[in-house]
Amino acid sequence: MTQTGKPMAFRPKTAKERWNIFCRQLWKQRYLMLFTLPAVLYMVFIKFIPILSLQIAFKEYKFKRGVWGSPWADPWFKWFAMLKKDTTLMPAIVNTLGISALKILICFPLPIVFAILLNEVRSSSVKRTLQTVSYFPHFVAYSVVALILSNILSTNGLVNGIMTRIGLMKEPYLFLGEKDAFWWVAVFTDVWKTTGWNSIIYFSALTAIPMDQYEAATIDGANRFQKMLFITLPGLKPTILMLFILRIGSLVNGASFDLSYLLGNTLNSAKSDILSTYILRTGITQGRFPYATALGLIESVTMLLLVLLSNKIVNKASGEGLF
Repeated sequence: MTQTGKPMAFRPKTAKERWNIFCRQLWKQRYLMLFTLPAVLYMVFIKFIPILSLQIAFKEYKFKRGVWGSPWADPWFKWFAMLKKDTTLMPAIVNTLGISALKILICFPLPIVFAILLNEVRSSSVKRTLQTVSYFPHFVAYSVVALILSNILSTNGLVNGIMTRIGLMKEPYLFLGEKDAFWWVAVFTDVWKTTGWNSIIYFSALTAIPMDQYEAATIDGANRFQKMLFITLPGLKPTILMLFILRIGSLVNGASFDLSYLLGNTLNSAKSDILSTYILRTGITQGRFPYATALGLIESVTMLLLVLLSNKIVNKASGEGLF
């Protein structure tokens, strides 16, 4: 209000005033900002600057001349046109989509179920123990996981020993040597390694559901299953949809590169060779850097389009998309 009692007219701040306010706030929080500096530097040098090297996909790349000194390809889509002629690429794409689809069908809902069941445990000590045990596999390096799998899935390993003794198999089965078994080995390894860790975000979302809803349901005579169905799941719906959108985006990159690279061999290569290992082999082993970069660019663009498409579908269906 002014001295005359009239309301003061709102004057939007200029760009210079907004910048000065931003700088003052930044200076006040300068010590806190120092903690974010390593993450900012990591994103700039590891994530953003390498994007400039994507121009290799449009050049006749020469190692001695470097990225900037190499001439442009003629025509510019030369390496992308080679995709039609590459007969060895399709099996890698099929394996990638197959493993990724299985992981979405099996690995995506399991953390939700685990978080809901864990939330129903009344003993806090038992709950903490289960959480710790389920989180531990996430911190085991894939190199160690591959070594463990190589031992327990060998012909004289633990799995074959148990299954032959109880009569499920007459002879040992070479899990890592049979191509038809690799997809399931990759999927169930991912279940063991990621279910507990991925349940953290769902378990955190459960704590945000108001307890008075459960109390009101108890007064109305609802049992525990009805509470989960009509209170817990609707409360988790926004989180589930958000993570589902992101998971759909990884459909072309959701297969585990580490397992495919470490456990892949000549016996199971027909099912273990995925797009990521194919790009690595094409670029590094064969030295076809432009073609490998073109494949990587197509993979990234496809992931972006899948995220946008899935987000649009979720928005139309429920109005709870990411953006």
